[in-house]
Parts: sequence; C-alpha cells; structure tokens
Amino acid sequence: MYTEDKGKFILGLIVVSLFALIQNTSIIVIYFAILFVQEIFFMSHFQNDRMIQQILMSIPLMGITVVNGIPLVNVYIALFSMYLLFIYRRNGMRKSKFSSYLVFIFTDTLRLCLFSGSEINIIGIISVPILYLCIFAGMAAFEKTNQEQIIQVYIPSFIEGVILSVLYGGITRFKTGGLLNVFVNTSIVNRNEGASGDPNYFGLYISIAVSMLILIMAIEKKYSFICFVGSCALIVMGLSSSSRMFYITSLFLIIMLIFILIKYAFNRKIFTIIAIILLLFIVLHFTQNILINNLDYVLTRSNTSNISELTNGRSDLIQDYLTYTNNNLFRICFGIGIAQYNVRSGIGAYAHNMYLELYVTMGIIGTLIVFVFVMKYIFQCRRRNKILWKYVPVIITAVSGIAVNFLEVDCFYMLFGLLFAILSMKEGNKILHNS
Repeated sequence: MYTEDKGKFILGLIVVSLFALIQNTSIIVIYFAILFVQEIFFMSHFQNDRMIQQILMSIPLMGITVVNGIPLVNVYIALFSMYLLFIYRRNGMRKSKFSSYLVFIFTDTLRLCLFSGSEINIIGIISVPILYLCIFAGMAAFEKTNQEQIIQVYIPSFIEGVILSVLYGGITRFKTGGLLNVFVNTSIVNRNEGASGDPNYFGLYISIAVSMLILIMAIEKKYSFICFVGSCALIVMGLSSSSRMFYITSLFLIIMLIFILIKYAFNRKIFTIIAIILLLFIVLHFTQNILINNLDYVLTRSNTSNISELTNGRSDLIQDYLTYTNNNLFRICFGIGIAQYNVRSGIGAYAHNMYLELYVTMGIIGTLIVFVFVMKYIFQCRRRNKILWKYVPVIITAVSGIAVNFLEVDCFYMLFGLLFAILSMKEGNKILHNS
C-alpha cells in the first residue's frame, strides 16, 4: 500500500508561513538545501515516489522558489531527471528511446543556433538538454503507477502545494490590506497570485486541484464533505486572481460539483442533506460581496471595444508571433525551438498561449507530431477503460492553455506526466480510501 509523506506538507507549511511573514529568501534557500539532502537520500534508496511527491507539491510554489534568478524547483527536477535517465540506461533503456532523446536535443540546439537574434546565450544552450530531460522525466516518472497510488499519493501532493500557495497569498495580502484584501481585488496590481508568481497560474493551479478533488469523489463513487467544502473554498480563493480564464473554468467545475452533490450526497441521511444546504446558504451569504466585487473588477477589465485591451495584449502577441514565424519557410515547418524562444524571436514576451507556443517553437510538423501522439494516447486510454471523470483535469488544463504558456516551464512536464497517468488509470482498480 502506498502512503503519502505528510512530513513534506508540515515542513512546507512552516516554511511558507515563515516566508510570508518575514520575506527573507534565506528561508527558501535553507528549505531547498534540506530538500536536496533528502533527494540524495531518496536517490540512494531508489524512493522515486518520495521525490515525485515533493516535486508535485512544489509546482504551485514556483513563484517564491526563485532565488537570484534561479528557480530552485527546476534545479530539483533537473537532478531527479538525470537520476531517472541514469536508472533507465542502467536497466537497459531501449536504444531507440535514448536516440530519440538525443535527436530532440540536437535539433533544438540547431534551431537555437539558427534563430538567435543576437549572440548565442550559453544559458539557452544549457537549458535545451535540461528541458528535454524534464520532458523525459515527466513521462517516465509515472510509468509504473496505478490508480491507488495516483489517488492516494500524487494527487494529494499537488493539492497540498495549492493549499500552501493559497496560504501564502492569504498571509501576504492580509499583512498589506487586512481581511477583505485576502478575498477581493481593488486594482490590477492587487490580483492574488498566491505563491505561483502569476495570477493566471494561481487560478490554473486551483482549477486543476478542484478538478482532481472532483475526480476523487467520482472514482470513489461517494460524496466527501472535505473534498466538497475544500473545492468550494479553493474556488472562492481563486476569484481573487481576477483571471478571466479561471472564471470560465470555475463555472464548469461548479456544475461538476453540483452533479456530484446530487448524484452521491443524496444517498446519505436526510440531516446530512439539510446540513449541506444550510452550509451552501451560509457560504453564499458571506461570499456574495466577494463574488460581486471580484466579478465587477473582471468585467471592468473586459469592458472595452479594443481587442488588445480585452485580451490583455494577447491578440498583439498572437499577431507578432504569427508574422515572425510565417515569414520563413523553415520556421513554418520546424519552428525555432523551445529554449528562450521569446528572446530569440525579438518579441520579448512569452506567447501566453500553449497552442501558439507549439506552432512557433515546433512548426507545423512538430505540432502535428505532438497532436497525433496526444490523441493516440487518449484513444488508447479510452479503449482500456471508461472512466469519463478522468478527463476533467485534462480538459481544464487544455482549456487554460489558451491563456498561459507551458512549454518552457520545466516543472510543468511533471504535472503533464501526472495528467497522462490519470488518463491511463484502469477501471476497476481497488482504491484503498485513506482518511
């Protein structure tokens, strides 16, 4: 039986709380020094699952783990990735798979050299193999997982990271503006970004976490008071991100929660149903002003006839990147590579659209290969089982990809790996419920 490491959450809770109160980066440095020591210990004892848990919990904390421009989470993942590659090679990794890995590194490095607007950045060259290492690790880390491990260990680890991110955002906003500031935005500079470093990512992580809580209830085929209330609380906190994409995805999640409530909660005793209804009324009473204020701010951001302002400049970025890419046949076919594509294109800002990123960095050919691979995997998983609820986190991520960039963020590939693992879960696997 798999068990989640609760020690990591308690340590994270202490560190995040202290850092939110003191804002001393040495706290984060000490924290990751401890994690690196633990990582070496886990490697020596081949405890891959413990490292994966730590990575998943750290992803929503990305914004506070950057020290002197170095994302310590990515360093942790890079070490884990190299360890996995070593293990796979030692255990007879197929030459075709390893060769493919080397080909991807070579082609991306080649494109890095071909499409550098200025002198080639050594950091960019180094980042190429590290990036593909993380892509490899994201898929390899979850190869031998099962439904029980995903539900009991990996999903809770990510949700714990989201809770810590919410906690950090709550403490820092309370310090600057009191209790109301925890829940309500007053300006664009006041949007809640939690510990993620960006309001849009903050909203994305919350959406994925809620979708995973819904998945747990659906798979276990029973209503969970903790999962339901936790989902509602996370959605309320997500409103303060003022992310328009979060508002869209949250509506879908609320519908799912209502469906879960109707389908499973009504099998319980009548007083439980009454308690739930009363709780909903209480929540609505205390959150109506929060919702109204945040929604008003979102509508204010959207109340413009200028499409550039409406999309927060994303339409301009789309036009700039399409113009840059479509002016060169090689770029159209093969893209310019992932590493530092925003700098090498001369545009500066990231695409803020995962699908545009794919086209710009990989071209038509690379985009089609990725699309075929993903669709083939989805159809294979669909033939193996009929758990429709497992698509909810994937759909949420896919929709959110319209408004955020993923490809050059190393830690995202571990999250992608978890989503693919969720898709591959087989129907009928026994789940040992852990309170």
